[in-house]
Amino acid sequence: MFRKASLFFLLSMSALLPGCGSDDETVNITNYSSLVQIGFATQPQNINLGSTLPTLRIEGRDQFGNVIGVSQGQVELRLGTNPNGASLLVNGSAVSSTTASVANGVATFSGIGIDRVGTGYTLVATFTAPNTTGSLAATSQAFNVNAASAVSSVVFLRSTQSLFGVKGGDADVSTLNTAFGAGNWTQGNFETASAAQVFQGNRLVFMDGGDDGATAFQTFLTANNTTISSFVQGGGRVILNAAPTLGGNITTPFNATLNYDDVNATTWRFQGTVDSTHPIGVACNGTVNFAGDRFFSSALVEGSNLTPIITGPQLQAITVEPGSNVVLAEGRTGAGLYLVGGMATPDQHSPQPQADTLRVNILRYAGGFPLIPAGPLVNTKSDSGSR
Repeated sequence: MFRKASLFFLLSMSALLPGCGSDDETVNITNYSSLVQIGFATQPQNINLGSTLPTLRIEGRDQFGNVIGVSQGQVELRLGTNPNGASLLVNGSAVSSTTASVANGVATFSGIGIDRVGTGYTLVATFTAPNTTGSLAATSQAFNVNAASAVSSVVFLRSTQSLFGVKGGDADVSTLNTAFGAGNWTQGNFETASAAQVFQGNRLVFMDGGDDGATAFQTFLTANNTTISSFVQGGGRVILNAAPTLGGNITTPFNATLNYDDVNATTWRFQGTVDSTHPIGVACNGTVNFAGDRFFSSALVEGSNLTPIITGPQLQAITVEPGSNVVLAEGRTGAGLYLVGGMATPDQHSPQPQADTLRVNILRYAGGFPLIPAGPLVNTKSDSGSR
């Protein structure tokens, strides 16, 4: 039988093509009779979230490990072992797989990334020759995708000119301390923050306009639209959140709008249910519901290219029925991630401690950190005053 070349994680064609079960049989794939195995000449290495793997070389080889200089056929690359339900990224865009043509016996892949932190990922390469139904496959060595090297790459921005800055902001501080550890994140405000510094070298920026800080929040977003977009496009992550009681609807750099009733702001109260298949829902045992007279959000998320995380019916009637029931959603652009929500502050949510754990997991998910398992969350509420 053909000898194995374990260095390249190679598989023999005899295991994959019909009629190739003995030493004196020939693998007949047009001009590929000597090609019996493929392998990763360049193995993936551990990377940080938002980074890309080194350029990967997949080589076609004969039974002795020599590269066969064929220039036909394609190699498909996909995730193999996938411990965290991640997506393969190609130049920042999520794909199920990607292909490259073979030239001189080699297929190369560049700009490959993974969109979630995890340990023990592998890649699977599959070569298919023209006009055949057979294929050759190889699995890479395992590699890890780590969170940013320092948790201190988390920044929290809020407004200084609102009641929220005292009440709700302090509640957010408590959540951030639980999520990342006291002293492992930095704080600024919309009125004085330097966008060039905030969106340079940091991993996650959590921007919360609260209620009375919503106007300052919108001003900051408008002034720094391009900077924020570039930050996310390059692999950064942001949370854009507000539960407004003044100003107009809040527009974001990502074709997503926070919509609320600026006439009857105190009547906008929305229940919600977390998607049980989403990692945040899974961490909450898939039974996260906001029911009865409780509510989670004071604004709705509308826009394109968004995936709902928490949705819910309107709790109190308003004059104009909203066109969306999404209260927290995520989107991806380039290599980055953004969350948009109308969440009330955590000091207004119940029951505890499950509601706080939900909020912590939202922050940790946004930052690409492992989530904290929690018990079922039954409901959450907010009072009728400022949030």
